Amino acid sequence: ACFTSKEMGTNQSHSSLSDCIIDENPISTTQDWTLHHAQNIDHGPLSVFLGIDNKPDSVLGALGKRLKQYRHPSILKFLAWSAIGGKNCLFTEKVCPLGLVRGQQTVHSIGLGLLEICQALQFMHQKGNIIHGNICQNAVFVTPGGRWKIGGLDQIQKLVDNNTNPAANKSSETSRDILALGL
Repeated sequence: ACFTSKEMGTNQSHSSLSDCIIDENPISTTQDWTLHHAQNIDHGPLSVFLGIDNKPDSVLGALGKRLKQYRHPSILKFLAWSAIGGKNCLFTEKVCPLGLVRGQQTVHSIGLGLLEICQALQFMHQKGNIIHGNICQNAVFVTPGGRWKIGGLDQIQKLVDNNTNPAANKSSETSRDILALGL
């Protein structure tokens, strides 16, 4: 299949993904999207999330918008957004859900992966002033190089600004993400 993407937002760094071949069989399926591997002549291997619900305010649309907004080396890398044949498509760096490769992870790669997720959460809490709100195995993806990336940003929430004691309030709200990571 040959595709040209429409970018969400103003970043035009990957404005076109022409000649993208998407594997027909998904590697993962949720109620909101299917995840497929793909190949592009210019960008090489990548992943494509295909929306099941193609409404503009879909879960996949929210995920794409937030991946584009919050950039960090340990957050899943947004490449492009397209509407192809009535389906919403989110193009990202090539990844695989942690649940599919968990058995292949060594103790050291798990430790490094958890560190990378902690760094992404620290960025989200301190710089983005948001909480993830859905830290679980399904929100973590692994690159072919073994790097862990956090996804699932469709449920993020802004931290409440409480003037009485902002530090205590922020600590209380971010502790939910930390607890979920520990579990």
